[in-house]
Amino acid sequence: MFPRLEHHISDDKQFAAKRFLVRNVRLELDKKLCRNCGVCLNSCPNDVITKGAPGASIKKPGKGKFMAGVVLSPGTCSYCGVCSYMCPYDALHLFIDGEQVPLDKLQLAVKGALPKLVAKEVTLKDGKKARQYMDGHLEYTQEACQSGCRTCIDVCPTGALSFQKKEGWEQEKFVIDKDKCIMCGSCAFSCPTGAIKIFREKITHEGKFNDPFWPNIVKKLMDYHGK
Repeated sequence: MFPRLEHHISDDKQFAAKRFLVRNVRLELDKKLCRNCGVCLNSCPNDVITKGAPGASIKKPGKGKFMAGVVLSPGTCSYCGVCSYMCPYDALHLFIDGEQVPLDKLQLAVKGALPKLVAKEVTLKDGKKARQYMDGHLEYTQEACQSGCRTCIDVCPTGALSFQKKEGWEQEKFVIDKDKCIMCGSCAFSCPTGAIKIFREKITHEGKFNDPFWPNIVKKLMDYHGK
């Protein structure tokens, strides 16, 4: 029977696929590039990407521990490519009949539903590249940071977050380097206590776009602040 649905999770990849009689579509997540920022989940127009599940986790960079990732849905996904288009880390790719679709060739981009993102390329602390196209600010609440787990420090891809050591019994100070932060949301998405909140204020883009599709995506990203 068609369509045939597939969902596969391995150590380095996750994919969701829908196979029709004459066409196959696949959405693939490269877990080596994914930084657990949640942009895909928060920009998905159909809200079909979900957070966390056994076996869907990704490794913390440089660590042997695991944290919750995102879960793709082969049946409810429309394979529109918005998640791929918005991913700051180029971790999601849409394939049609085995061929990867370039971002500017996605039908939503070609038809004007998505404008061109004006992004600056940045180098991450592990040497990989990312796109910076969002601006805003982070807020940290000391009282909510109960465990001192340092998950935010571990997952921040740019090294924008740190704890400044104090003398003696003085409490460490949480420091946000605004110049390094690209507002991806990895810290807020991964924080187990909700001590970090993200407030996106601008998505930099240019060119025409169709209402209300793009404004709705922007609103979803700006409305998300964290746990």
